[in-house]
Amino acid sequence: MTPAAKTVPVSTGASFEVEGLTVRFGGKTAVDNVSFRLAPGEALGIVGESGSGKSTTAMGAVGLLDPETAEVETRHVRLDDMDLGKLNGKQAGVLGRRIGVVFQNPMVALNPVLTIERQLTDHMRQHLRLDARTARARALRLLGEVGITDAERRLSFYPFQFSGGMLQRITIAMALACDPELLIADEPTTALDATVQAEVVDLILSIRRSRGLSLIWITHDLALLNRIADRVAVMYAGRLVEIGPADALLDHPSHPYAAGLLASVQSLWTGGGTEFRTIEGTPPANGPDMPGCAFAPRCPRAFERCATRPPMATVPGASAHDVACWLFNSGVPA
Repeated sequence: MTPAAKTVPVSTGASFEVEGLTVRFGGKTAVDNVSFRLAPGEALGIVGESGSGKSTTAMGAVGLLDPETAEVETRHVRLDDMDLGKLNGKQAGVLGRRIGVVFQNPMVALNPVLTIERQLTDHMRQHLRLDARTARARALRLLGEVGITDAERRLSFYPFQFSGGMLQRITIAMALACDPELLIADEPTTALDATVQAEVVDLILSIRRSRGLSLIWITHDLALLNRIADRVAVMYAGRLVEIGPADALLDHPSHPYAAGLLASVQSLWTGGGTEFRTIEGTPPANGPDMPGCAFAPRCPRAFERCATRPPMATVPGASAHDVACWLFNSGVPA
C-alpha cells in the first residue's frame, strides 16, 4: 500500500458524561454544578441567553479554558471509560483526535499566517502519525467532503483568501481531520449570513449521520434545535435548569424560563398583530452564586420556596426529562 492510499478507520460516536462541573473566573462562579450525559451517537443541544454558560460548560468540560484564568472543578468528565480530569496535562492527545471542536468565529479559529494545508495537516501528522504526502491526500479528501471545490489549488491559500462561509467549512474539516468520536459545535453559524447558515447546518448534520458522531450543539436558536438535537439542555445564569428529549421539551417546556424562551420565539411567527412576547428583566450578574432560584426575580410563577435553590427533579410522567424548579418537586402544586 502506498502512503497516499493509507487510510485511518472512521470512529463511531462515544459516550460523554459530565458530573458536577463548576467553573470560576477570578473567584466568581460562571458555571455552577452542571451535569449531563450523552449516549454514543446522540446529539445534545445546549441553549440559553448570552452569558448563560453554554460555551463555558463545553469548553471547561474538555479542557479548553485557559488554566491561568479559569478554575475548573468536576467530580468527573468521561469520554467512554476515559476520565479527562485525570489525564494530568495530556488532554492534547484527546482533543483533536477523539474530540473535535467547531468554533463560533472561523476568522479567530484559523491562524492568518499559515496556509490551509499547514493548518489541516499539522494535527493529522501529530495524532495519526501520517507522513506529509498521506496527510496532504487526506486534507484534499476532507475539503471535498465539506464542499470546497478546486481543493488542490486552495490548499496553498491563506484564510484571508476565503469567504466566511468557506472558512467555516474549513474549520469543520479541521475538526473532522482525525476522525473524532465527539464533535462540539459552538454556535458555528453565528458569524454567517442566513443562506450560508443553512448550508453549514446541513453539512454538519450530513457528516454526523454518515460518521455516527456524538454531537454537542451550542446555540441561541431554539427552532434550530428541532432539526438537530435528540435532547435539549436549557441553561440560565450558569445553571442547568431543564434537560430532556427534544420533542418533549420543545413542545411542552416545564421550567418557566424554557417556556418563556419558546413563547418569545413562537410569537415571532404568530402574526395577525399579536404582541411580541418577551421575558421581562435581565439575568442576574451573580446568578450562579444566588442561594435560591436564579430565575425567580423574572419568573411570573415565583413563590416563597424559590428563595431556596431547587434540585433537579424528574418531570411527572417523563422519566428522561428533568427540571430544576420547585413547581415540579413532590408536594408542591403547579
